[in-house]
Amino acid sequence: MMKLAFDFLLLILIELPILVLFFKRKKRQNAIYMGLLINIISWAVAHVIFFSTDVNIYYIQALVIVGEAIAFNKVLEVPWKKAIVMSLVLNILSFLVNQIVPLDDLFYSRPEQVAGVAAGLRHSL
Repeated sequence: MMKLAFDFLLLILIELPILVLFFKRKKRQNAIYMGLLINIISWAVAHVIFFSTDVNIYYIQALVIVGEAIAFNKVLEVPWKKAIVMSLVLNILSFLVNQIVPLDDLFYSRPEQVAGVAAGLRHSL
């Protein structure tokens, strides 16, 4: 469960700063709020699909890209071309970083490894 929270935090830390670069200063605050809302919804839907079906993760990611492009067009009122480019850039970057960053090692390490690290930290203090 904790890994999912870190995955979402990583997604937000990657996507929102890049999202604002697509907007002029006056529209950035609204883009952050709407981008956060869009990401919360798409992330939740993607994880429901992932955990309740056998659909391949790449198909789910493609669905997220299409869904977010539609949301960017409708909610943020950007032209289709810009909405598609934004969705592609944001989602491909966050997906790749999420695949590369080894959060599994942090959450699924063996108990003796964690105990060894904790003992090492106590010893160094």
